Amino acid sequence: MDLNKGEHWGSSCHGFSYRSSVGASGGILTMWDSSEVEMWWTESREHVLWCHGRYTKSGEEFFVANIYAPCDDMAKQQLWESISERLHSLAGKRVCVCGDFNAVKHVDERRSVRGGHRSLDHVP
Repeated sequence: MDLNKGEHWGSSCHGFSYRSSVGASGGILTMWDSSEVEMWWTESREHVLWCHGRYTKSGEEFFVANIYAPCDDMAKQQLWESISERLHSLAGKRVCVCGDFNAVKHVDERRSVRGGHRSLDHVP
């Protein structure tokens, strides 16, 4: 990835990790201020980019799961099962789950290519 961080973000003091786009799906980019955060590792998995680090001032450790969920119901279910397993293993830790969940608040906001409603797109 060719990313001139200083030019776009006003400072060169940023770190980043990314997962490249696959087909029509967009990629995932996670950025942080390196003067505030010490990132220990990042792990690219299908549909999620995991980051683990700590805040330099407080020493507090954290995890971030940056998600780009698939539209396919079965793939989405598998993603949420794997995220749930990971979150269970991180019980008691500081975790932020963020990203594009490909979900809508009202079922009428999205229809599948076949014209019907998609069950996992609806967030109650």
